[in-house]
Amino acid sequence: MQTIYADILFLINFTMDFLTLFVTASILRRKASVIRLCIASAIGGIYGVASVFIEGILIINIFINLAVSYLMCLIVFKKRTLPCYALFYGTGCLLGGAMTAFFTFMNGINTDSTENNTLPEKIPLGWMAVSATVIGVAAIAGGRMAKRKRSLRQCRLTVISHSGAFTLDAMTDSGNLLTDPMTGKPVIILRKNEFLSLLPDALVPIFEKGDPSDLSDLAPELLTSVRLIPSSSVGGDKLLFAYIPKKITVENAEVTALIAMGDENGYGGYCALVPEILVN
Repeated sequence: MQTIYADILFLINFTMDFLTLFVTASILRRKASVIRLCIASAIGGIYGVASVFIEGILIINIFINLAVSYLMCLIVFKKRTLPCYALFYGTGCLLGGAMTAFFTFMNGINTDSTENNTLPEKIPLGWMAVSATVIGVAAIAGGRMAKRKRSLRQCRLTVISHSGAFTLDAMTDSGNLLTDPMTGKPVIILRKNEFLSLLPDALVPIFEKGDPSDLSDLAPELLTSVRLIPSSSVGGDKLLFAYIPKKITVENAEVTALIAMGDENGYGGYCALVPEILVN
């Protein structure tokens, strides 16, 4: 007869759920408070204990498992839960498989193959904590490397201008080869509304009108911060109004670039297109 200790089973489930939610948040770069992580993990731990003692129809048990997992993600992430939910399950499978392999290896060292004992009786909790930490760190590092390697699609853009500091989600674009013809500096294209919000008040009506001849009326100190960038696209050739802010950082690294005014629609859900050269 196999002995099951509910308190240790709860601790194992709580630890693994906490670690899986934490890794999921780290990979997606989503903020997750410790309190919410603990509440969600406690729910997972209670369900893990209850599921051992409650028998039921398989399909109903699967539905309950999915519902509890979704509730845990909803508690931690609050919104845009479905992508987190999918990654939570994938990360859980990865960590669960790694932990199972580790426990099997440790049991093979400590017991005969014919013995049938519970894992908590054979694996010290200290070893479990150490192995969970190592596997979790490896999963976080691997997830971040994979995400960065995936075309460096998303990056964090911060622009400091005369109007203040603005931090935005941007998309890297290897096709953005725009440069300033005077200095050769790369050009970041920013959605129109966000672009206008970072300009000094005197430049807003001129950039909205889009007439280069109006630049002649600008004060010299403002004129030095404005550039016209030639651009070619499927729609034809045009001049983009660009602005030189005080400071630009991409992924917390300062870069030298200009900001050009784009259209009003954005770029696949992002506010800006950052040349790939600025994030390599």
